[in-house]
Amino acid sequence: LKNQLIGHHVKDFSINNQTHIELNEKVAINIQSLTGKVAGNHLKLNKPLSVSLNPNHKILTTPLNLSWSDALLQSSEFRYSSMAMQGQLEINFPMSLLQQFDAPEMTGGFYGKLDFTGSPEKPVMMLNSHVKQLQFAHLKNMPKSRIELNVQLNHQQLTADITTDKLTVKPIIGHVLLPLSFSLQPFNFEWVENKLMSGKLFAKVDLHKMTQMITLDEQELAGLLALNTQLSGTKKHPQLTVSIDLDHGKYE
Repeated sequence: LKNQLIGHHVKDFSINNQTHIELNEKVAINIQSLTGKVAGNHLKLNKPLSVSLNPNHKILTTPLNLSWSDALLQSSEFRYSSMAMQGQLEINFPMSLLQQFDAPEMTGGFYGKLDFTGSPEKPVMMLNSHVKQLQFAHLKNMPKSRIELNVQLNHQQLTADITTDKLTVKPIIGHVLLPLSFSLQPFNFEWVENKLMSGKLFAKVDLHKMTQMITLDEQELAGLLALNTQLSGTKKHPQLTVSIDLDHGKYE
């Protein structure tokens, strides 16, 4: 099959692909080529991608290697069966490409890695990601900063941690733990009501610098904001404590 897709969603895009599909004892999809343009930058599948589905619901994919301009999306071989699953997805993305979607001009790089392990009944998904050497072109005096986000989801809970360095007056530190019941087979995703959750978020932010980063049109915020948030309890009886201090605040 040869297909061409042309459209507009935020930005113009056009994609051409050549795909071969086999339907016999198993379903096999082979994407032999994929090229195109998205927001004026070249998109290319750098090597063929195959996906196969066996009658016993085993899924196997070959490694993915897809580039868009200087961004790269890669994966390992992905295996999925009723007993186990395993795979890894990685992305490298220059922050400068966000200008194509009307974001402020910036430099730095985003890296993310998503690991799939465990089994469909007890899956484990781990995301490790960071933005490093982040700097906004219109803020020459701002030091290069770093943002780090790590998330883990398994059959019992979701945890997430975020930290920053040199982005704000003091580092942003956040952590949350939510008790969940999660499985892929059979599919289930729900909050466990009688188990404890926890969370915290600390930040000290110069509001004037933050508004400069996100370029609010014809609006100006100023002041030093200190935030201290604590979360505990259960879904039925949550406890949230929020402390906010604002010095020399101004809004125009």
